[in-house]
Amino acid sequence: MIDEVDRLVLEDKAWSEVEELGKRIGYESQFLFVSATAPEQLEKKLRSFVPELSRIEAEGSLLPANVDHIGVKIEARDRIDSARKIIHAEQIQKGIVFVNQLEKLTETIEKFRYRQIAAVSLSSESNKQEREAAIAAMKSGEANILVATDVAARGLDVEGITHIIQLETPNEASSYLHRAGRTGRMNRSGKVISLFEQRELYKKEKYETHLGIHISMATLQRGQLKLPE
Repeated sequence: MIDEVDRLVLEDKAWSEVEELGKRIGYESQFLFVSATAPEQLEKKLRSFVPELSRIEAEGSLLPANVDHIGVKIEARDRIDSARKIIHAEQIQKGIVFVNQLEKLTETIEKFRYRQIAAVSLSSESNKQEREAAIAAMKSGEANILVATDVAARGLDVEGITHIIQLETPNEASSYLHRAGRTGRMNRSGKVISLFEQRELYKKEKYETHLGIHISMATLQRGQLKLPE
């Protein structure tokens, strides 16, 4: 079985290794490929070593109904400070803050810690020991916020994550899906809070259309996250 196969397809080096392994195992073997999303080129690439494919799709929404999707309109200069205010407003005990770039991750961690937020980081540059230490800190409660790039959106399972804050929203709806999937597990409630500049609001419509969700726009007022009545 190969999980997160859509991610492997998009990474040439990783996919070449999977393809070579598949060919060595042989055409007569049975494979199981699992993914929340299926890129257009997925089946074409799989046929290089799997001549007969059967596709099974689960019915229903891609995201559980117990997850609330919220958007907050912000100015670019206020992005990190807005995330900090949301952490305090929601009294988040276990949450993940997603960024798109390593530079923003470093800046966010520094500013959070300066403001006495117990935060740890996880990115593609983290080595095995650093990743294990970050996850252990989250699980033990030593840290309550994990700041991460998309490396944490797939396969990461920390029990009790109640909030996902998208400090930087992704370009693709599939990335939103994987990030949001870190909360609302085991039928628990969760929130995905996305920060949008005015010029980024087109992404909100993209997520809603492709994922079948509704993102309610909220405002930060006097230390509280206010939804429209």
